[in-house]
This record gives sequence, structure tokens and C-alpha cells, in this order.
Amino acid sequence: MAGRPRLLLVAGLVAALALVAVMAMRYTRQGGRATSASTPPAAQTAGTGAGGALELAVVQLEELEAAPPEIAEGGRDVFRFRPQAPPPRTGPGPGGPATVRAAPTPPAAARPAGPSPIDLKFIGLIDAPEQGGQVAVLSNGRFVFYGHEGDTIDGRYRIVRIGLESIEMARLDGDDRQTIRLTGE
Repeated sequence: MAGRPRLLLVAGLVAALALVAVMAMRYTRQGGRATSASTPPAAQTAGTGAGGALELAVVQLEELEAAPPEIAEGGRDVFRFRPQAPPPRTGPGPGGPATVRAAPTPPAAARPAGPSPIDLKFIGLIDAPEQGGQVAVLSNGRFVFYGHEGDTIDGRYRIVRIGLESIEMARLDGDDRQTIRLTGE
């Protein structure tokens, strides 16, 4: 049995040497130029002059040192994905005098009045008569919290009332109350 793994190792080495020999023959046949299979033949021969020497492209340093073009005020915002507004018409139109179209202004983000919603999900109820009744199970997506009516959750909220399909929560820093429906997630 000890001879079989050694035989497989020798066969693998012979195959690798054969592959290297074939690649070396292809390299010398192409005049010492390495090419890849993904490079098209036209690109392989481009830039070669007489005698197989490579020609270098002339770099225009003046173009590299030139100042970049100015960006027009109110131009396209590269951080937003929307089509560019057409330029306003300045000449007389086919139906009479010229009309100037103002660029559309993006709508202001509508913010709900009042405090932000409570970031907890009501995911279930546990009947625990030995612990004083129903226990609410809440989650903020990272941690799971358990509590009775009147308990403080996450150090920021208080459970006001526990219902069958919803729970009423209040912020500790104010009298804002929100009802969170049972999601079961």
C-alpha cells in the first residue's frame, strides 16, 4: 500500500513537468512574448514595430497638467440616482415666446410630528401565573426583553398595558405613549 501514494505523487509531478514544457514551447514559438488566451490577436501585435520591438505611446504632459473642467452650479448630483433634468429653453418656442423651466427641487424629507417611534417589536406573551400574570416578550432586533406591566424595558421604556394583540409603551423621559401591535417575528 505504501507504493501506491508514491506512484500517484510521481505521476502528478510528471504531469506538471509536461505542462511546464508545453507552456515553454508556446512561449518560445511566439518570439518570447507572453500572451494570454483572453487577449485578442490584434491587441497582441499592436504596438510592435520592425523587428518585434515595442513602440511606446507618447504621453502629452500638457494635457495632464491642464486644469479640470469647471462644474456648473446646480449640475447633476452624483450621489443621487435620478435622471438629469433637461436644460431650460432659452429661445422662442414653436408656440410663441420662450418659456424658462425651473429645475425641480427635491421634496423635503417628511418627518413625522412628535418623537420617533419606539424601536421595539412585540413578539409574544407568556402566561406565568406564578410570576404575577402575563409577561410580554419584546425585541429590538439584537436583544430580547421580558417584562410585566409597569416594568422598565431597555432602560428607556415602561410597559403601561399588556393586551392580547398589542402592548402600550411609554417613554421614561416623557409622557409619549405608543401602541405596538403583536408581530410574532
